[in-house]
Amino acid sequence: IISRSVTNRLSELNVRACANIAWSFATINRPADDMFHEIERVAISKMRLFQPQGLSSLAWAYSTLGYDSLPLFENIADAAIPKLDKFKPQEKAMMALAYSRINHSFPYLFNEIASRSLHQIEQFGPLDTFNMIIAYAKVGHKSEQLMQALAEKVIHQPSHHFSPQMLVGIAWAYANTAHHTRPLFHAIAKSLLDNIHKLTANEIASVAWSYASVNCNHYGLFDALAEASEGKWPQFSAQSLANLAWAYSTMKEVNPRVYEGIAKASMKCKENFTSQGVSNLLWAFANAGHVDSDLFSSLAPVTSSLLEECNSQALANIAWAYAVSNVDDDSLFGKNSPFVAVCTEKANDFTSGGVSQLHQWNIWRKELTGAPSDLPPSVQQRGLKAFMS
Repeated sequence: IISRSVTNRLSELNVRACANIAWSFATINRPADDMFHEIERVAISKMRLFQPQGLSSLAWAYSTLGYDSLPLFENIADAAIPKLDKFKPQEKAMMALAYSRINHSFPYLFNEIASRSLHQIEQFGPLDTFNMIIAYAKVGHKSEQLMQALAEKVIHQPSHHFSPQMLVGIAWAYANTAHHTRPLFHAIAKSLLDNIHKLTANEIASVAWSYASVNCNHYGLFDALAEASEGKWPQFSAQSLANLAWAYSTMKEVNPRVYEGIAKASMKCKENFTSQGVSNLLWAFANAGHVDSDLFSSLAPVTSSLLEECNSQALANIAWAYAVSNVDDDSLFGKNSPFVAVCTEKANDFTSGGVSQLHQWNIWRKELTGAPSDLPPSVQQRGLKAFMS
């Protein structure tokens, strides 16, 4: 009723009221298609009249509710850029966050926001800093100066200014942007160690993944994450279990209880794994030398059903993991399995490392079955050459 009443009167309202209405509905997560379409029509016709707060609120509201009209966001960006110097830090961060959520690319806007935020970094509050970092990481926009300045902001802020959840997000963002500032990761780790019990299961996995991705092993962090995982194994998603296993294996963290917990939890949610997730999980266990035949046997049928979705590296990792762990399964490698057919289809995609892994699998299968390999001769030849080099 309210949205219908507002829709009928929108043309009478000023631009500030339009932005406030959109912001209010987004705040309570209340979509209203007709009303938002009408706000968009009115807003585009009056865009030059919007002030910075109205522009950032409008963009944030539409992105929050999943309305990503290209004409609207183009008009907002064009109106915002000449006024960016008048934007407060919160408004710039909201604008960046909003544009990171939509399915359209605006690199020129992110360039402008970055260059015209550097002089304001000291005015950014913790939430503004967090939102800006997350926004630039999500869109993958490289801005070395901005990300370095924001990292320094995090390092020198009192640790209690950022919640544990914000620190988890910041670590994830910098791991994703390949902007690896070691002092930042150590500062985050110090804060997290005091609040490790406040992390959810998936946040624990995210922290482990982030630190493994940048090869930063802060003293005591992985031990603390392992301890915090106890009692939370049923709460881990399949993706988080794969990420956690990958992180501990990559960092060569020897912790049998972690692998045991991951294995038991993975067998209970095995139907939820993606092709990349199951590949990473299997590789992690094999790479760590933690052989769990029950886990590998349990995952074999699921892995077989995902083979056609695997890329060449995932296929190589799966083959190598089963070979190294010496676990065979007909559902995965038998005559009715699509494994060889999928490898043949992607024969030209394998890297030298990938064909080397396939070579090791090939030798293992020959020893088990005594049968000649069904892999294409070209793959076998490349695999032998890569393995011997």
